Amino acid sequence: MDGSRRNSESYAAYRSVAGLGASPQEFRSMALDSLRALLRRADNAIRAQELVDKADALNSAGKLVEFLIGLSGIEHGELSDRLASIYQFVMTAIMRANAHNDLQALADASHAIEHVAAIWRTIFAGVEEPAA
Repeated sequence: MDGSRRNSESYAAYRSVAGLGASPQEFRSMALDSLRALLRRADNAIRAQELVDKADALNSAGKLVEFLIGLSGIEHGELSDRLASIYQFVMTAIMRANAHNDLQALADASHAIEHVAAIWRTIFAGVEEPAA
């Protein structure tokens, strides 16, 4: 495959990503929803002793947490520092769950993410997006 075709296919894949054109609040909401689903998937996989699926779910969850850490650091301040601390806690719990099949670590991560998601929903409830 030549380079131009590969670049064209890469661009097409990039353009097909759900959420293209979404606001930062929508990206954050999609990331948190996906993270919650991945943590549930990992929990189910550990319980079913499906270790490959567990590792895959937690790998994806870790990438989402890295994305959220990046979002939290866009503007420095107390809120971003606290969010980064929560996301770092979640990342540590994910690594512990992956290394030791630790269901309590997954529960702790899920609990933290549920609280963050609830807070974001409250903050942005009724907030209209600016017109493009």
